[in-house]
Amino acid sequence: MNIFLTSFGSTGLEEEFTYKDNPLSRSIPFISASDEFKYTLDYSLLFLFDQLIIDSKSYEKFTDNVFTSNYGFNSIREVLILLYKEGYLILKDYDNIISTDRYLLDKINLAESADVGYWISTLKESNEIWRHTVSLLNEHDNRHVFRNIDVRSRTDTEASILAELIDSNSKSKNPGYHDLLKNYLYQLISYINYNIALSRHLNCGFYDWSDMSPFYDKKFLSVGIQNRQEEVQQAQEFTKLFLPCELSSNPINIIKALNDRRVHYLREMLSDAIKNKTKFDKDFLCKTYKDVLKIEMKKARTAKIISWITLPLGSVPFIGTPLQKAAEELSGLAFSGKYENKFEWFYLLNEHFNLLDI
Repeated sequence: MNIFLTSFGSTGLEEEFTYKDNPLSRSIPFISASDEFKYTLDYSLLFLFDQLIIDSKSYEKFTDNVFTSNYGFNSIREVLILLYKEGYLILKDYDNIISTDRYLLDKINLAESADVGYWISTLKESNEIWRHTVSLLNEHDNRHVFRNIDVRSRTDTEASILAELIDSNSKSKNPGYHDLLKNYLYQLISYINYNIALSRHLNCGFYDWSDMSPFYDKKFLSVGIQNRQEEVQQAQEFTKLFLPCELSSNPINIIKALNDRRVHYLREMLSDAIKNKTKFDKDFLCKTYKDVLKIEMKKARTAKIISWITLPLGSVPFIGTPLQKAAEELSGLAFSGKYENKFEWFYLLNEHFNLLDI
């Protein structure tokens, strides 16, 4: 099962909403920030999905030395190249895929964006999420690559006007301001419909910036489709709980963990947790560590008992010591298989990310 990363600003239209001085204005997938002042992509998705699909333009942009150095995206560049080499990243030309749908999409976009009032509450919710996102990103970067603007992909002046219009329910005596808001909404709706159409072509779900969620919720609910963003959010919560820093600091460990044969245990655990709506919180963390420590204590006690039981084998002439060791190993493996299978995913992460010294 795959998932594609959206390319912000892509709408399939001839005129994209983009500004040269804003790094978020074109071909940017979701970005987060680690505690080590590094921007990262959300690699937790690979613990839930087999491969990530990314726009070829996004890949080209993020593997460009000048762009990544200017905006502090070097860590993203390293991981993208590694994921591509290892076969976990698929490149697709989004605009080319969507080209046959452009005429129909344009008709839908015009119709859906005609009633600005219908979308005001959605715009407000989206704008609040975006402000929060920018504040979090800027907490981790003293250069403030992501300026604290109110509305993305706009000059500061336009952003200020749009934010005021959205907060005041689009009421303004200036008709030019209303046209500005209507055009902004049209571009956002175009972007949303672009991704929904891509999802149909690629036959998989997608992952977008969190401030776009209110639009998808409204779109999906209007046609009776459930937004599957909750699944992705649970994968994120799991990663934050068990791997708060390692994913962003050591991309090689990510690849090693994904190449480990036990990764299917992790995916099975996450899938079951999503189905059962398990909460990945401190209680889950504490219970996991307690259960794993209990297993380790049982293993230690069992090892002692096994050594006592197999002790007489050591006195067998010529083959005594090897026979005793073999019996201990077989008994230990039988015990491990009985108790460890449930937590193979934990032992996988511990081996590659040193969760604790076992």
